[in-house]
Amino acid sequence: MLSQVIKGQRTPSVEATHKLAHGMGLSGQAEVFLQKLAALDRAPTVDDYRRIASEMWLDQRCRRSTKLDTEGDSPLAKWLVLVVRGLASLPDFECDPRWIQQRLRRPASTEEIQAAIELLFELGAIRREGDSVVATHAMMTSDGRGTAAMDFHREHLMMAFRAIEGVPTVDRVVGSGLVLIPTQHVDYALDEFDRLAGRFVSEIEAVREKLNTVETGPVDAELFQLGIQLFPITQSMN
Repeated sequence: MLSQVIKGQRTPSVEATHKLAHGMGLSGQAEVFLQKLAALDRAPTVDDYRRIASEMWLDQRCRRSTKLDTEGDSPLAKWLVLVVRGLASLPDFECDPRWIQQRLRRPASTEEIQAAIELLFELGAIRREGDSVVATHAMMTSDGRGTAAMDFHREHLMMAFRAIEGVPTVDRVVGSGLVLIPTQHVDYALDEFDRLAGRFVSEIEAVREKLNTVETGPVDAELFQLGIQLFPITQSMN
């Protein structure tokens, strides 16, 4: 069975993957990673593939930590790394610091951009396919804990602050407000807000992919920052 799996002739079931891991002497984190790989190969739809791939990237048990370092500073807290990763999703992406530099609204040196590119290769967030460099299904995110995660969010908030005056109003949506949430439904509201943001991103990506299949050439796209903030400013007396 192992030779068939290696040759891509067979995708092991959950039970078979467990036996395979045992036969290879894998356990713990290594076995979890193997199970995820098998599930990825068995994914029946594109959406299932994306979900599993995202879980693999988010799950620190499946690979060395690619979230923001929760102990201290991390290069992933740098805005440029995430921007370059986003640009790599463009069909006409050029892995050239000078090309990337021309796309940025915020100044960055070619040396800084090259460092971001090298880090993304190291993390597996981008890869080479023939003469092209493309973004992988791997997802970088922050779990909101630790100093580096706070630096990450602080940097994005500063980008949003600069956009108020630096980006024309026709190119942005910036809104703030207050909403009363019943205390017993706060957890539901937070989860639903998070799901709403996820649905928005998924729908936009689906539209872009559809346009890429319909249009004769690559569809031009701009990278937007999506900021999500929902937090309490008062406290219950009960």
